[in-house]
Amino acid sequence: MNVSIDINRKDEIGELADAFADMSKALKVKAQEATKIAEGDMTIDVDVLSNEDVLGNAMKKMSVSLNDILVRSPAQLSKLPQVLSRYPIQVSRSPRAPQSRPAHLRKLHHR
Repeated sequence: MNVSIDINRKDEIGELADAFADMSKALKVKAQEATKIAEGDMTIDVDVLSNEDVLGNAMKKMSVSLNDILVRSPAQLSKLPQVLSRYPIQVSRSPRAPQSRPAHLRKLHHR
């Protein structure tokens, strides 16, 4: 969106042109913010124009959620061995070998 049209009118057409120009600027900002988030920059503070700014509010929520996941991840990962130890896991080098599957899974596989 690198195109701009200068309309210097003081009537409804001018107001409409100004509204489109404002919307275009806001979308450029949102695109830049989304790009930064996609590149891993979780320090960005998403600009929300109002409570009715659906895109801005969604991006802000996404950014906060991603930050929360990143903050909790190291702590959660450290607990992973303890959590996994609660569940018996049978590992096989050959996933096709019927003897490597528990009996209840062999029955499901042959149906």
